[in-house]
Amino acid sequence: YRLLLYRPNLRTLVNIVHTIMKKLNNNFTLFGLIASLVYTSTVILGGLLWPSYSQIKQPISELTMSGSPNLTLMITLFTLYNILLISFSLTIFKQHQNKLIRISAILLFLVGLSGIMMNIFPQDPINSVLTFRGLLHFVFAGAAAIGTIMAIFIGGVGFETMNADKNFKMISIL
Repeated sequence: YRLLLYRPNLRTLVNIVHTIMKKLNNNFTLFGLIASLVYTSTVILGGLLWPSYSQIKQPISELTMSGSPNLTLMITLFTLYNILLISFSLTIFKQHQNKLIRISAILLFLVGLSGIMMNIFPQDPINSVLTFRGLLHFVFAGAAAIGTIMAIFIGGVGFETMNADKNFKMISIL
């Protein structure tokens, strides 16, 4: 309940992530898993806090559109997800020399950056006139969707060329 009342700003989120990074000795590979959990939990929580929202029928962007309930909380959690994703991508880029893995890491970095930009340029309310900010939201959302798919595919191929563990490749794809 206290989390719902807590409204940290971007600086607070960066400080929290920085503290975690110090404790992990700059090994952020766990951030990929944590980012996935944060994203999934945020979408589920958004549906619980907004009973008329349907994760199946409505786009996730509606959780952060102008005027949506719990807007500050949703933007905060999605921003945390994107910071974690960016940190994870930088670690993967630094730890691997395989070109395809590095390309995948760059794509994940761009996905995280696009996610942050989506929070800066929120989706317009449904049935309203499309604004330039709303249009930019769709551009960044499309870039994030395409980048995610490409990162998964290219990363999977990259692990294949490294003769990586088949279980690890399957987990990456899932």
